[in-house]
Amino acid sequence: MNYRFILPVLFFMVSQVPAGHTQDFSLKDLKEYYKNQEDGEPLHLYHDTLSKFLVVILIRHGEPDLDKKGWRNRDEAIRYMQNYDSPTVIPFSNKPLRLEDIPVDTIIHSSLPRARHTAQLAFGGSMVLMEDCNYREFERKTMRWCNIKMPTKCWTSGSRILWLLGLNDNNIESFGEAKDRAKNNAAGLAFQASIDGMVILVAHGLHNKYVKKYLRKAGWKLVYDNGNGYLSVKVMALVPESD
Repeated sequence: MNYRFILPVLFFMVSQVPAGHTQDFSLKDLKEYYKNQEDGEPLHLYHDTLSKFLVVILIRHGEPDLDKKGWRNRDEAIRYMQNYDSPTVIPFSNKPLRLEDIPVDTIIHSSLPRARHTAQLAFGGSMVLMEDCNYREFERKTMRWCNIKMPTKCWTSGSRILWLLGLNDNNIESFGEAKDRAKNNAAGLAFQASIDGMVILVAHGLHNKYVKKYLRKAGWKLVYDNGNGYLSVKVMALVPESD
């Protein structure tokens, strides 16, 4: 057998097979890729993402530039919760994503100042920023309590718990309404990802938690999650259906 003839032919046939078909890169592989990245560094997105997966990236805003320490009475707690929706964030040096890896040109962000400012610091000048109030944080109000001094965390956590139980939602969005909003947002982000391949959202902790929940129910997989702190990132991925 003339191997001198056969081997060049085999090499040519293999070279004509698209790279993505020579070795399938699965969601499990994608999760492993992100697992091996260094903590504290901007996330390096997988270079061939759009040819293989649909991706939704959820980013929590940076730390609000607001004094959260100390004890407060109810009136002071009311002012604190009102002020929490007003400040910008403390400037940060490490961006949540490495800009040169991002294959889309638009970043969606919540209309609250802390999310808007985070998007500006992380992506401004490089990306188009699109604001949408539907991605705001779940609402809350200060719980009714005798006017005593308590740590700020007691006021904020207690108010949120009562809201979750349906006992502190007069004149604001209820927990059920907030979940419906997050479910609709998850569907909207999934649809946008089906068009662009990837969508990136800068929003809020509790809101992003429920968007992640509803994406998972729709079949999306969580391939990266570095926690729930400020500037935390969650990457959801889905293998698109073939035509």
